[in-house]
This record gives sequence, structure tokens and C-alpha cells, in this order.
Amino acid sequence: MKALYALLVGVNQYRAPMPPLLGCRNDVEAIGALLRSRLGAGATLATRTLLDQDATRAAIIAGFRDHLRRAGPEDSALFWFSGHGSWSPAPPRWEHLEPTRRMHSLICADSRHDGVPDLFDKELTVLIGEVAASGAHVTVVLDSCHSAGIAREGLPMLRSRFGPPADGPPRLDSLLPELAGLRSRTAAEQAPSYVLLAACRENESAYEIRSPDGPRGAFSLHLLHAMGRLGPEATYRQLLAAAGCEVENSVRNQVPTLRPQPGDLADRPFLGGRLRTPASPITMRYAGRAWQIDIGSCHGLVTGTGADAARVAVTGPGLPAGEARVVTVLVERSLVEPIGWWPELTTQYPVVLTSVPLPPAAIDVVPEAAAVATVLRATGSPYLRLAEEVETADLRVVAAPGGARIVDREGPQLGSDIALDEKGPARVVAALEHIVRWRSVRRLTNPLSRLANRVQVRVYPAEPAELALPRGREPLVARADGAYELAYDRGRPPSVFLRLDNTGDREVFCALLNLTDQLAIQAGLFDGEWVAPLSSAAVAWGDPIDLSLPPGRAVAPGARSTDHLMLIVAEAAFNPEFFVMPPLGEPLPTARDRFAITGLIDRLGFAAIHREFAEPPVTPDLRVHDWATTIIRLETVVPPPTGTD
Repeated sequence: MKALYALLVGVNQYRAPMPPLLGCRNDVEAIGALLRSRLGAGATLATRTLLDQDATRAAIIAGFRDHLRRAGPEDSALFWFSGHGSWSPAPPRWEHLEPTRRMHSLICADSRHDGVPDLFDKELTVLIGEVAASGAHVTVVLDSCHSAGIAREGLPMLRSRFGPPADGPPRLDSLLPELAGLRSRTAAEQAPSYVLLAACRENESAYEIRSPDGPRGAFSLHLLHAMGRLGPEATYRQLLAAAGCEVENSVRNQVPTLRPQPGDLADRPFLGGRLRTPASPITMRYAGRAWQIDIGSCHGLVTGTGADAARVAVTGPGLPAGEARVVTVLVERSLVEPIGWWPELTTQYPVVLTSVPLPPAAIDVVPEAAAVATVLRATGSPYLRLAEEVETADLRVVAAPGGARIVDREGPQLGSDIALDEKGPARVVAALEHIVRWRSVRRLTNPLSRLANRVQVRVYPAEPAELALPRGREPLVARADGAYELAYDRGRPPSVFLRLDNTGDREVFCALLNLTDQLAIQAGLFDGEWVAPLSSAAVAWGDPIDLSLPPGRAVAPGARSTDHLMLIVAEAAFNPEFFVMPPLGEPLPTARDRFAITGLIDRLGFAAIHREFAEPPVTPDLRVHDWATTIIRLETVVPPPTGTD
């Protein structure tokens, strides 16, 4: 028996005074669509979906006991909750079990009415344990505020997924009777074997954001995109790392978490490998009186508009060269229009993504820096547009002593203050364009690729005076959020060896870019080489790589820097120089036409970095090929003094 039992819960509409939400039903619709489209051969899918008023406390408990408990030793069970999270004071009898004197909870549709309590963390442990007792592989995804403790303080343009704390502790007789004998913290922590993917840490808030298919939980949106992009062989740790990177692109102070920590269950495939690898490349077929492709918003595809629309192109020997424009993105599929050719209605065409939408960033400018807005309008920048009053800007220009300052939407400053002298507004616009270029590269992904996850970046510690990686050394294990943290030692920067492991059965062309926190992009680590199947390649010619703080950043306790290493894998050679950028504040290279575009990746890089210029010459033998990207984070920190030096 190989089945996947899913209990999917999404609550937008709560009873007053609990505020309603916007994106929970969309979250559940998207995960349901992905499960239906990607179930492996020979496996069956049994889904129970509870939305809004149907998601009562009793219905969720019954969903565990009557539905998920049907999963046997060879099956998988998934509980997905999108809705309000909260907490209440712990009952006096259990205060010694809770260091914070709080119990975290999920707020059901009928919670806090007619004596119905929330669904508390200890009750979830009981219910999950009943499912796991059969030997089923159990996965829990919680997109709610303080979900790592079992609580969303939101962005201004969308709602919070944090419900106000309960007025008092729950009555013990209103909870599951299995908790009646709970006395010790040891018993409370005897958790069953399962994997938890949570939207944020216990002391953080989670967020809802806008997406092309409506409001969504930031974590749910990017977790599903990672699932679609990396494929069924991706482990929980790899999925969390990819989703965490995209959440970082969207919001701040929200770090998705994974339990257990990396190792054992965390390094197994999502849902125990019950999903299948989709047919790849993407397939374009004629159905329902329209041409369509079998990826949609649940895979991370967006349409774009006009010349910025997403496009796909036919790939494979013996097939006609032709592109199609994506015109409508649905949940599981998208509608396309062939561009300048007439496909055979009875033929199914393998295609790959050849153009990624790069919409201009919305910029908010305070009145004190109105000269910046004037210059921005006059330049007609393809990277920037002034934000509408009703939207939240991607970047903001605020007043600073003697000039202007660029800040992210949540407040952190980007770069130095810029004096608003005669040329100051133009310098601000140039800095804004630089930031958007850098972010466009970091967000470059192929929603569906057979190359996804085929090449792994391995990070190894390097000891002082080592010149090469010793045989047999084990690679470092990333944190639960996917980052590798490396610390200075007595003023000496950490060093690492990097290797690329091709786990696939075909030769691929690879380049490793370093996207620094100074908003530079460097290509010298591994600047484009073929890597044989089932083989490894040394990065930086096998030399150790020093992870020093950038020049001008003092080596003092608490100092840190972040490098985003972006691996680009393709079936054809490309030139990574198209992606190179200097640090923020330095001009881009002026010889933009010194390279000819020889491949699809060249075109993508040129569009991200130099889209204001005419595209350079394209070689006659340009061919379409599959491609994929992966990002890992290296965080260099200076720890506090130990007192032993």
C-alpha cells in the first residue's frame, strides 16, 4: 500500500472579533493542485480539505483520527494548516512544563465561541503521535504566527495571521482526554517521529504577501515554488533552504524553521518520496481549444506583461524552433500563444522557459527627496517605477541628513547616504537600478527543470595552512534554515573548500556566482566548466577560500557578512560574465557589447543586468536548452571574545 493521506486546512473567515485573513484558502488550493499533479506512479491520493467554517476544532481532530490515521507503514500523511496562530496562558497544573508560561495554539473556525478552545500544541503532539504509531511518514506544515512554537504580525497591505492571545488558560476538561495524566516535561516532549516545517521562529512573525494569483502566505508560496522547482528528490532541508532564501527576498525578520534538525528525517525526501518527477522539459499541448503548458502558479510561474511576458520555446532534436508567450497563468497549468509559427494540433512539444518576467520595482519617494522622483520619471528606467499610493513599495527613498537614503520595505538601509546636490538625484536612481539588477539575478529561477537539484554545492571546512581538501573529509551540514555559519577564530577569517557534485547521468555546464552583501556579483569562483556525470569538480581550482569581512568592515564581535552562492546549471555552455556587477556605488562596465549571446543563459543574464540596451548579436547556432539555479548562503560572523585569549 503506497498512499498519501492529506489533511489540508485553510481559514480566512473567522467569527468576530477574530480578524479575517486573505490568503489561507489560496495556500490550500495551491498545495492541493500540486499534490494532484505530482503524485507518483502507483500511489493513491486521499485528501480531506477543510475551509473556513468547516475547519472547526472537532473537524480537524476528526481529520486526524478518521482520515490521517488510515495511513499505514508504507504510506505518508500530510497535515497543512494556514490560518491564525496564537497562545494562551498555561493552566496552573502545567506551568512547570512551559518556561514561558504559554501554550501555543492553532485557532480553529469555532475557537473561543461556545466554550470551544483553540487546538493546542500538546494536543497536536497527541494527534500526530496517533498517526505516526502505524509507521507512516508524517509531515506537518504550519503557516501561522509563532508556528515554530507549535503566531503573523503583518505587512501593512495584508492581514496578520496572529490571533490575539486568549483571555485565560483553557479548561483541562475541554482538551483531549489523553492529556489528563500529563505531569512531567519529559512526557510532554516525547514527541512522535515526524517532520515539521514552520513559517517562522517562535519569537518572530510570519507574513502574508501579494502574489500573481492573489494573497498568499509568504512561506506557503515559496515552499510550494521550491517543491515544484527542486523536484521530488529534494529533502526537507533542501526545500527549507530554497524556500527560506525566497522568503528572505520577500520579507524580513521571518526565518522558516525545520524540526527535527538536519539529519535523519530532515534529510529524507519530502513526503517520503511520494511525489514523482514531472515530465521534463515542460510539455506544450493543444487542449480545450487553446495551447497550454503543464506548469502554473503553484510551480512559481508568473506571466509578466508585453515585452516582459514569460516565454517558452521548443527543445529537442527533429522539432521545429518556435517560441510561445505565456498569456494566462492558472494554478496547475498556463495558457500560451505561439509566436510566429503554427504548431501541429496533434503534437505535444517539449519546451523550456526562455524568458523570465522582470517587472520594474515599485519605488516610494518621500516629499523631501522629490527631485529623485522627477529624475526617475524622466529617465524612463526599465528597472524602476514610482509606487502607487495603495501599494507597498519594494524600495523607499527617505530623507537623511544632507541628502537621501535608500531603505528596504521593512527599513534596513541599503548603501550609504547620498547627498542631494546637482547630480545627487541621478546617483540615487542609479543606486536603485543597481539594487534591482542584483535582486533580479538572485531571483532567477526555472520553475520546472529536469536539472533541478542534480548538482550539489558541498562546503568543507579548511584548516589553517591546508592547501587542498584532504581525502575523506566530511562536508559541513547547513543549519535548519539552509545557511552555513562560519566564524572568525582569534581574528583569523574562516576558510572553506567548495566542490560541485554532479549526481545526474549527463554532463552539464556549471558556473558559480557570488552575490555579496555589498550588492556585487562575482564570477571567478567557478567561471563556467563542464562537469561530467557522477563526478565532482573543485571550485577555485581546489584552493581554500577565505571568507573575510569586506574591506572597511571592522573585525569586531557581532560583525558579519553574507555571501549568496548561486549555482547555474545548463545543458549548453554560457558566459557568466553577463551576470558580473561591481559593488553598489561603482559604475557597471561600459563595454556591454563585448560579448555575443551564444546561449539561453547569456540572454537571461543580459536581460537582468543590461535590459536598457539593445541585445547584443546572437550567434546563428543559438539553441534552446534546459537550465536550473540553486542558491546557498555562507554567513561569516565574528563571535564574542571567549576570555581565554
